[in-house]
Amino acid sequence: MEAPSRAALTGHEERLDWASTSQSEILIDMAKNERTYQ
Repeated sequence: MEAPSRAALTGHEERLDWASTSQSEILIDMAKNERTYQ
């Protein structure tokens, strides 16, 4: 999935990183959908 160095992060940091990544992907999907509907 991500760079191997992520495995060195603590579980808490990993969760924060996963959350921010997921949020970015959601925002990208929303932007794509907006373009589709307009």
